[in-house]
Parts: sequence; structure tokens; C-alpha cells
Amino acid sequence: MYKRLPWRNLDAVQRVLHRAESLCAPYASKGGLRAAGKGWTMFETLSRSWEYAKMSYGLAWRNKQLLIFPIISGIAAILVTASFFVPLHRMGALTAWAEAADQSQGGQVPISAWITLFCYYVASYFVIVFFNSALVSCAMRAMQGQPVRIKDGLAMAAKRWHAILCWAIVSAVVGVILRLLESHKKIGRLVAALLGTAWTAMTFFVVPIIVIDNRGPFRAIGDSVKTLKSTWGTALVGNFSLGFISFLIFLPVLLLAGLLIWVAINTGAMFVTVMSIAGAIALIVFVASLGAAADMVFKALLFSYATGKELPEQVQAEEFSYAFRPAEKR
Repeated sequence: MYKRLPWRNLDAVQRVLHRAESLCAPYASKGGLRAAGKGWTMFETLSRSWEYAKMSYGLAWRNKQLLIFPIISGIAAILVTASFFVPLHRMGALTAWAEAADQSQGGQVPISAWITLFCYYVASYFVIVFFNSALVSCAMRAMQGQPVRIKDGLAMAAKRWHAILCWAIVSAVVGVILRLLESHKKIGRLVAALLGTAWTAMTFFVVPIIVIDNRGPFRAIGDSVKTLKSTWGTALVGNFSLGFISFLIFLPVLLLAGLLIWVAINTGAMFVTVMSIAGAIALIVFVASLGAAADMVFKALLFSYATGKELPEQVQAEEFSYAFRPAEKR
């Protein structure tokens, strides 16, 4: 299933986890390294999470059309940022707000700055969630064995535009509240970090729920929390594994991109410089898009299994049965 991707290094990591598990097994106790539920150890959970991450990368790799959505989303986010900050910079608003914050007692930011930040958040979240929704829609089509077409994903996201806009507004409100908390020097940053982490966990499945179940933002949050509460396991651990795999893939690409730029600087030839920089940027964009696509595929796969929906033939349901296990009653 994964022969096309270089998983040898990841398999080596998996063997290390198994080895660590065998070494620590004599010292594992019911309240120590043993996980709740059916007695799986922490190392077994970590090891199995690699499999879920590899499934997500495998599905994204076989359906490379999915990589288009993170690229478009990134371009759209840059355009949104430019549309806000370029005019504000030319009008001098950014400088005025910064000076007002420095001169005001307690470093308070003008209300106009918070309103602008809110509008910026709404626009940014809308374009990001829109293309993520299109990606999830195409991922679901791939799971069902249907052809993956970009226009179909965009069409589905367009049908959900009202729910996506409402979710962008809710996310913007939360984002502004967190920034307000961060503005307090003492305990604000810690509280904002804790609340931000809780918010991320609560909304883990919101995008798949909006796309698949056509829910509004508040209903989607409730369903997301319900899914995590009723069935639990290695969802968050698997998300960490995705990040670590992305790092393992991105590191050699970054080194290669640095080598290309170094060659460009030392040659001095215009053509070589342009091609080297273009190649470095293309490599970084490709790997970043692959990681972003795999992340959304991972959420779609777990949500599909957790809610009893269809899984792709290549994915064994037995493997996912360990990703979500019923919570142990106390």
C-alpha cells in the first residue's frame, strides 16, 4: 500500500517504539504505562498511531489532486492578508495603532484595531475553511472509490458556504478573545494558551461535520465534542504523529532547498539562480501541501470510522478499531 513512499525511516522509528515497549514492559503497571480500556501500553498506542498517519499520507499521495487545495488556500490567505495590511500600512493606521498602544495606559489597543482584526480573522478563516472543506469532500469521494475532481470539491464547499461563513465568524470571535487575553502581561498568555488548546480539541472534527453532515457551527462543535467524548483513543496522538512525519519529510527537503539556494548564490549566473530558487520554493510548497492534505484526510478517516461511515477498501477497519475505543465506565 505504501511502496511508493519512503516509509523505511518511519518503520525504523516504529521498531524503536516496539523495542522501548519490550524494555519497559516489566516496569509497566496498571496505573503507569498501561493505557485505559483494553490494556494497551503507551508505546503500543504511539506505534499504532504511525499506521494511521501513514494511511493518511498514502491516501493523499495516491490522490495528488488533494494537494491543490492547500496551495490555493495558501495563495488566498496571502491575498487576504495583503488586502488588509497593504492599505492599512499606506494609510498609516498600523503605525498609529502601535503608537496608541504604547502611549495608552496599560498598553490598550484602539477599538478600531480590534474591529479590523475581527474582519481579518473572518476573511482568513473563511478562505481556509472553504478550501479545507473542498479537500474533505474530495477525500470522502476517494474513500468511496469515486473519481477525485477539484471542481466537485469546490462545488460541495460552495453548497456549504453559509455554514462555513458562520463558522468563520465564530472562530474569529474566539480568536479575538484569545488575543485580548494575550494582551494581559501576567497570566493572560497562559490562560489564552490553555483555552486555545481546549478549543482546538473541541473543534477537531468540525470541518468534516460541516461537509459530511451539513451542520451549523454550534451543532458541529457539539457533535465534535460528542464524538471525542463517546469514543476516544489515539486521535490526538495520531495528529502528533502526522506532525512528526511531516517534520521527517520536510527536513531533507529543507536541506535540499538550502543546497539549491547555496548553489544559486555561489554560481552568480542569473538562470541558475532563478531555477534554483524556483526549485527550492516548489519543493517546500509540495511538501507543505502534502502535509496539510494528509492532516485533513486523517480527520476525515477517523470521523468516518467513528460515525460508522464507509472506509476505503485499502484501510482495514480493524486497524481503526484501536483509534477509537469506547470510554471505560467508572
